[in-house]
This record gives sequence, structure tokens and C-alpha cells, in this order.
Amino acid sequence: MTVGYGRHFGYKQSHFGEDTKGHDLKAFGDTTGKYVFWDASADTLYVVGALSLDGAFAADNIAFADAETLTFGTGSDVVMQWDGTNLIIAAAADDSIIEIGDSAATQKSFDLKWYGGTANGASYLYFDASADLIYTTGIDLQFKDNDVIAFGTGAGAAGDVSITWDGTNLIIATAADDSLIEIGDSAATQKSLDLKWYGNEANGASYLYADASANLLYTTGVDLQFKDNDLLIFGTGSDGNGDVNIKWDATNLVMATPAASAAWLIGAAGHVINATLTGTLTVGVDDTGYDVKFFGATAGCSLLWDESEDQLVVTGPADVPALKLAGAGSISGGTYTAAGAAWAADGTPALVQSQKYALIDIGGTTYRIPLFANA
Repeated sequence: MTVGYGRHFGYKQSHFGEDTKGHDLKAFGDTTGKYVFWDASADTLYVVGALSLDGAFAADNIAFADAETLTFGTGSDVVMQWDGTNLIIAAAADDSIIEIGDSAATQKSFDLKWYGGTANGASYLYFDASADLIYTTGIDLQFKDNDVIAFGTGAGAAGDVSITWDGTNLIIATAADDSLIEIGDSAATQKSLDLKWYGNEANGASYLYADASANLLYTTGVDLQFKDNDLLIFGTGSDGNGDVNIKWDATNLVMATPAASAAWLIGAAGHVINATLTGTLTVGVDDTGYDVKFFGATAGCSLLWDESEDQLVVTGPADVPALKLAGAGSISGGTYTAAGAAWAADGTPALVQSQKYALIDIGGTTYRIPLFANA
């Protein structure tokens, strides 16, 4: 059947106009302002209303040839096109949004599965809407130089914390000073992680290791260096100095305490530490000294340098020599057959040939103190 110029209605196929000689066609719906309009001069189909496809339509009923467009919005706000190679979704305005699912209270969502290049769907990126989870299977994620992984709700592209590879270094940056990186779980279950930080030696021969289960930090083939005036701090004391600190001030190794005094214990009962000092031991400075005390094996016995009295004080048990000179040290060099006559209580000592003496230097002058055997 033909109605007017170029209008043909027939079995299975009807058309309006002829090739290059088209007609506009407008079909109205039951609702005010809703219609479908074919604009022949623009070669465009406009849908003002809803376009619904259900089971009555075959999968290939709506087809767009290469480079044909599907346009949304009254100002061609969004355009979809297959250009023969790629599916392109373009927006007229920057920062437009594609929403998938329903953001209403009912929250009707979609899972998304985006396949990779491995056969039989073995690789994909998956968004599990019900679990609010994005995961990958057989897919790697690569961030190019200076691309940012941002964490937190902080303003700007960097958020509160960002991770970037700048082409040379991996940089973890924070918007706020004194932010904290926690590794492991601080809850009562205390799920911890060991950390192994490799050095420069081949085959992993050097590393810094944090053994979480042993609460121990140790090194293998790695040295720790503190620069001039850097502190090694001990104790819970505040102000950045702890209770005791050690530093190298570029000239001296300084052990200091913020308190008026503190004790330094080396070894413990049953756990003796032997120490050898190669070099000069100086206690205090000229005109400002300190007491030095050595204890004996008997209670109350000691050797004390009393700095306030400028005296060396030997405290020993009764009838035991307070000072013992062994060998030939500080003894006169002359041979002798006796150490002098025995000096009994209330007796008178008698000097003998080859008398034994102790030598003492007072102000640069050497004096001999005669020694007598104890009766």
C-alpha cells in the first residue's frame, strides 16, 4: 500500500521517503510532551520519554553502524559511538558522572566484571557491589611515574596520604605533620607482621629485621650510623632526651641524663661483664672531680677516691694490710736478705743491710719509706 509521495506500507517492511529524500516522523505517547521524533535533515532519532527493551525484542533489533552515535541529553550532553575499533562515551561537559545502579534508599546495585586478555575469562577486574569490594583475578595494577594512590577524605588529589613513584623514589607523603603508619593490628588479638628490609648485599645477605613475635629488631650485615649530635635515647623521659642519651658531638662520645644524676650498671649478679679499656680514663675535669669507689669482697671494704677531700681512702678489715705492693713495683732495687727486723708490738724497728723500702714521689721528689716485717 502506498499513501502519498514516498510513503510505502507493506508486509514485513514499511518506509517513508526514499534514500537521500527522507521525511520527518513524529510519534506521540499518551503522556504530555512524550514522543519519538525522526529528524530527516539531521539523520537523528530523538526519544523524549523512555526506551524500553524486554524479552519481545531480539538481541540484535537495535544496531548502530560504525561511527553512528547514540546521544543523550537535550544538548547532546553524552554521546556513545563505536568508531570501528573502540566504543567511545563522550561528555559535552567535563567531570560528568556515569552512575551504575540506584543510589536511592533501596540501593539496587550491579556487580561489574571487566575481563582481561587471558582466554576463557581467566583474568578480570571485579566489583562486588554487595561486599563493597573491588578485587582482581589474573590482573595487575600499574601506576605510571608520578601517578598517585590517595587515601583519606582530605582535599585535593593527594587526599590525606598519598603514594607516588616519581621515576626514582617511592614517596609516601601526608597532608598533616606527625601522621602515623601502623603495621599490624593493635587490637587484643594483636595480629602482627615481621618486616625484612634488605640492604645492598647480593642474595639477601644484608637486612634489617623486625621480629614481631620476639619484640626484637636486629640487623644482619647492616650497620647503624648516628651522625654528629644525633641521639640514641633510652627511657620514657620527655622533651626528646629520654632518661639517658648517647651522642657523638663531633669530638667526644657523650652519655648524658636530663636528671640531676643517674646510675650506670654494667653486668648483674651472676652475670659478670669483663671490660677492657684501651686508652685514657678521665673522671671529671681539673677542679671539678667526682667520687670513684671500688668495692671489695668483704662487707664495708672499699677503695674510694673522695673528690671533695682530695683523698684516696682505703677501708679494709682489721689486721689486713690496706695496701699490697706485689712484685718489684715501687720497691727499692737493692738486693736484700731480709725485709728488716720484725717489728713487734711495742718494739723498736731496726734497719738492716739491704733494707726494703717503698718508693713514693711527692712533688717530683722520690722518698723512701722503710718497710718492716709484721711480727
